[in-house]
Amino acid sequence: MNYAIDVVLFDGFELLDVFGPVEFFGSLPDSFDITYVAAAAGPVTSSQGAQVIATQAISSLRRPEWTWPVR
Repeated sequence: MNYAIDVVLFDGFELLDVFGPVEFFGSLPDSFDITYVAAAAGPVTSSQGAQVIATQAISSLRRPEWTWPVR
């Protein structure tokens, strides 16, 4: 069984706050499915200027096993 992890993105997020944990959970693909979400699906810009694509809007989510807001 895989756990669903929804990473909540917002404009100005810190790359390390997102991708430190994503690197860990992503190294266990047989246990975790990672989805990037935001207020609306589409590109979200970090405080460093890099963009990450949110594939889903928060309003469209199923009830996740895990959610970690990065702030």
